[in-house]
Amino acid sequence: MSTQHPDNVAPPSWAKDDVISGDMEVEETYRAFSEFGCQEQMWDWEGKDADPNVVRKLLLWHSDFFKEHRLGDDVFLTIRVANPTVEKPSRKR
Repeated sequence: MSTQHPDNVAPPSWAKDDVISGDMEVEETYRAFSEFGCQEQMWDWEGKDADPNVVRKLLLWHSDFFKEHRLGDDVFLTIRVANPTVEKPSRKR
């Protein structure tokens, strides 16, 4: 399993600047699957406004890859969400 942008010494080569934008998080997920051979990516939705269109963007932007590597069968996107009983401010998300 891969997680979103682990701490690095420098931004990854594909990053457009020092801060990883929402669209770059989608690209990072694709690269975890395609370049690093990860079978699962944890999509972190805890405590932030994550892109709710990640699946649509992955399939649209990288349709050739996902025709060969079916999302949900061959590669997996696991959503990390807040536990509303413990993290009360995140309850409505």
